[in-house]
Amino acid sequence: MFSSHLIELKEQINIEDQINCCHFEAEEDDGRLEFDYTLRPGVSTQRLGLRVLQEEGVFELLDRTMGSGSIDSETFSKET
Repeated sequence: MFSSHLIELKEQINIEDQINCCHFEAEEDDGRLEFDYTLRPGVSTQRLGLRVLQEEGVFELLDRTMGSGSIDSETFSKET
């Protein structure tokens, strides 16, 4: 079992009879993502990876660790 936010992996994995893709969905509630944790068949089309990192404070942690004062989701997405 593994988890990925890379929708493009689905195109690379074409052995559907050996791999079962599942996902759960999220909705916004009071400005934060709320996941329902109900497994659904198939690959999610929601693109939430950067949003999850931002909400969990990863960019702030990187900013404090690196001391640059310039790490945020916009900068991260441009650099990767």
